Amino acid sequence: MNFALWLGLSLLGLLSAGCAWRRFRQAGIAALSLLTCLALAAALAPPKAAWGGRMLRVYGEGAPAEIDSGLVVRLPEAGAGEGLAVPDLAAALRLFPEAGRLEVHGWGLNGRDRLAATGMPLVLKPGELPVGLRELDYPARAQAGQALRVAGRVAGVAGAQLELRDPAGALAATVSPDGDGRFSLEAALKAAGRIAFELRVLDGQGVLVEKASLPVAVESGRALRLRLEAGGPDPEQKPLRRWAEDADLSLESRLGLSAGLVQGDADWQASAQELAALDLLIVDERSWQALDAGARRRIETAVGEGLGLLWRLRGTPTAELLTLWTGWGMAIAPGAAEAGFRKAWGLDLPLRVWGQAEGGQALLRDDGGARRLAFWPRGRGRVGISLVSGTQRLAAGETPAAFGRFWSGIVEALARPAPAASLSGPALWRAGQGGRLCGLAPGARWQARDGVSRTLDVREGCALLWPEIAGWHRLVDGERSSDWPILPAAALPGVRAQADRLATEAMTGAARLPGSRSLPGWPFLLLSLACLGGSWWLERRALQAQAPVDVVHQGRQEQAQD
Repeated sequence: MNFALWLGLSLLGLLSAGCAWRRFRQAGIAALSLLTCLALAAALAPPKAAWGGRMLRVYGEGAPAEIDSGLVVRLPEAGAGEGLAVPDLAAALRLFPEAGRLEVHGWGLNGRDRLAATGMPLVLKPGELPVGLRELDYPARAQAGQALRVAGRVAGVAGAQLELRDPAGALAATVSPDGDGRFSLEAALKAAGRIAFELRVLDGQGVLVEKASLPVAVESGRALRLRLEAGGPDPEQKPLRRWAEDADLSLESRLGLSAGLVQGDADWQASAQELAALDLLIVDERSWQALDAGARRRIETAVGEGLGLLWRLRGTPTAELLTLWTGWGMAIAPGAAEAGFRKAWGLDLPLRVWGQAEGGQALLRDDGGARRLAFWPRGRGRVGISLVSGTQRLAAGETPAAFGRFWSGIVEALARPAPAASLSGPALWRAGQGGRLCGLAPGARWQARDGVSRTLDVREGCALLWPEIAGWHRLVDGERSSDWPILPAAALPGVRAQADRLATEAMTGAARLPGSRSLPGWPFLLLSLACLGGSWWLERRALQAQAPVDVVHQGRQEQAQD
């Protein structure tokens, strides 16, 4: 219901009250009563009216120095310049209540100002975005032993090259983006603690275009238990044990040296209890052949209950093994060859392969796109096949972190799934940006970097928080505590600019419809009080007019009785 209709009802009520002065008093009282109810309802839930008013030009981050005429304000992100400086858009709207439309110059409105602009017609005059990173996705909190995956998109950099360096400054991974500028990098996370990787964007000449610090809170999490069953020693086992130790993983092993002679745990029988205690079982074709039929059935049952199983091929698979894989829904095309993996590890290092997977979910592809490591879901667990050998050359190469990335990806994909994390928060959390933490218990406390501690207002397991200081903060929730990295407000300017532009453009799409806003409720409250007063006055006049008639009638009755 628009304002014109409410005005019409008000005039109708006043007209009814005027007509009821003498002849239509009762009808006027009824009309005023109805109008009182309508006005009171409008005061409690004010109707909406179309936006009007003047255009307010808002200059934000990335806006040009020159300004247009009219109502012009500059947000703090725009810096010094012409126009009225305001702390935020909400303050500007309070200063200029006649403003009914917005024209935003620059990269767009941030989350703080988008809330103030909700429902207003809006036009975006986009500014030029900075070159370099435009999108970025990486986990700010992870567990030791997992692989840190950094993905995103770059723009405006010819011949771009991405480098990911570990906390010591060593090169952990490098990659060239695809035609759309998208990239993906991985690095192994070893010990728990507060660490920071560095992502670098280089142009085709090797000149640094942008670098970004990626803080990660690495938690110890649950200690995964791995077991290696090998038919004989091979050069990959030693770097695998070293990597598992660095990643805080428990790795048990048994190696067959000759007939009846083994190194390691000779008493392991693959019982149901032993398999239930494992997260990932690693076998090769010879160790699998040495298992009896009962052990194989128990392993298959354990996989259906969540155990991860990986076959490491050391040679061409036998017909019996191929038949088994086919029965489990896994297809392998055998064939010994060499393949390059520069796209995966950035190294010109051909490795021996024993075929390619046909189907399944690929964990590793060679430069030709063939699947050399894949896995298949089976029940609640997963079964993988590695057709690559000689990976110890990765550990001894120029980038030893490639070996860790190889095995981190395997463990993360195949190991028994861990319970879902109950604690969640925003990604790329910046200082001055609001965030929502969920999975909290009442009484959770937030310890800021400056030492200030505050109790969070937890409602239905979640709390809103607005950290103002960048750096490492800490959340204490009962006996559980976790670190949270807060990025500086100016970090990743291209990523921030792209996100603000997309969010503001979405608001412009909605603003093509006729805008509206709620009218103030106080005029309707005054109208309801006026109508209530008028109704009371008419009721009183009616009683006063009726009183003499009643007196005369009573006197006549008394005379008749006399």
